[in-house]
Amino acid sequence: MNTIDLRIPVDFLPALFYSDYTGLSDEDIAALDAMTETYLLKNAYFHAIDTRDDCGFLKYHDLQPFGVLASECETVTFDIG
Repeated sequence: MNTIDLRIPVDFLPALFYSDYTGLSDEDIAALDAMTETYLLKNAYFHAIDTRDDCGFLKYHDLQPFGVLASECETVTFDIG
């Protein structure tokens, strides 16, 4: 199994692990979809499998390039095939 670790805002974790988008705005959902599509273009698949509470508040995280502002983050491990 190939994996990567990404720093993801905690508000997005229910969507990644349980497909629960409650509380996310349309812009947040679009950012998450764009990030997922970006990683799927490069990998066999992109599935969140684990999380570590080790980051804290970050200005720069892996959803920041998709328009998500500074946030409390955790490291999420993704299986990429």
